[in-house]
Amino acid sequence: MEALGADAVIAHLGFDERVERPEASVSDFFAAVVPQTHLPAKAVGGIRIEDRVALPALHSPLVISADTFAPAPDEATRRQVLR
Repeated sequence: MEALGADAVIAHLGFDERVERPEASVSDFFAAVVPQTHLPAKAVGGIRIEDRVALPALHSPLVISADTFAPAPDEATRRQVLR
């Protein structure tokens, strides 16, 4: 990514992944991303409350946590919410 001119690496846990695994968090893999690059690594998506404290200690200069989307626990609830 550095050779391609990127300014940062974004470690993102997608909404679809969080639906399949609600316990998942970007912090599950963020610590493995940081040493792989000299670029700033930014954490986005699937951030739990406890991650908001832990991620900056893992050298994330930016933690995006909007709490706009939370996966529903089952398909019936997701369909109801989307109506």
